[in-house]
Amino acid sequence: MPSQKKRPVRLTARDRDELVRVTTTGVHPASMIMRARVLLALDTSAGEVDAKEGDRGPGRGLG
Repeated sequence: MPSQKKRPVRLTARDRDELVRVTTTGVHPASMIMRARVLLALDTSAGEVDAKEGDRGPGRGLG
């Protein structure tokens, strides 16, 4: 049985776009990029997950 999320992450479209920009431009510190990737992976408002990320759970393959 999957565990319940204590604090689900819900990002607005604007927040999601900003985090995607942070992860793709490569001009930010590595720790900031990692945090952005984790938030994007945990986002519950996104609906369908991108096909290339669909087989990974939150936190997997982020390193």
